[in-house]
Amino acid sequence: MQLNNTDCQKQIKCATLCHTNQGVNVMLSQLKKLFAAPSAEMLALRELEDAKRRLLEAYSYREEAECRVACYNERIERLTEYLRNVQEENA
Repeated sequence: MQLNNTDCQKQIKCATLCHTNQGVNVMLSQLKKLFAAPSAEMLALRELEDAKRRLLEAYSYREEAECRVACYNERIERLTEYLRNVQEENA
């Protein structure tokens, strides 16, 4: 059986359309995956990562607070000593 030019063009058009539909189907399935609700495992993983970030942030705040406490303690000692010396001089 010999195909004429018109038959070849029809087969090429059909093959192209089929290939294009497969590409569209692949793209649609990828979009569905992208917008699908995350699994419970993925949600738990995200929550765990968020908790770790918040813990790290809390440690940073605690370090800062401990430094402030030490600074204020030193300031209180320095001012107390200063006032003690001033009072001794005035006495």
